Amino acid sequence: MKNYQGIKSEKSVIFIFLVFFIIIVTSIIMITSLQTNPVAEIIENDEALKILFVLEDGEQVLFTDVFIYYPVSNRGALFNIPGNTGAIYSSLGRVDRIDAV
Repeated sequence: MKNYQGIKSEKSVIFIFLVFFIIIVTSIIMITSLQTNPVAEIIENDEALKILFVLEDGEQVLFTDVFIYYPVSNRGALFNIPGNTGAIYSSLGRVDRIDAV
């Protein structure tokens, strides 16, 4: 009887290690294959790269700028967005200033 239970527990330990090994290998494969660099992809596909800069002092927004770079022409532009610029924000459910977001 003891011998049968010993073999059964050895098989369960091997099975648990096999399951953990498969999970670890699958996780490593997924992590390495799903890593992307969005900036490199945008430049490679000749798309415009858009970056939003927001400088805050506590709760108050000091300035908001948008930098747009187009890799085909190697040119960029920097736009200042005034804080009192308004828009309709569905997430807020109202019209509000851009610095309210």
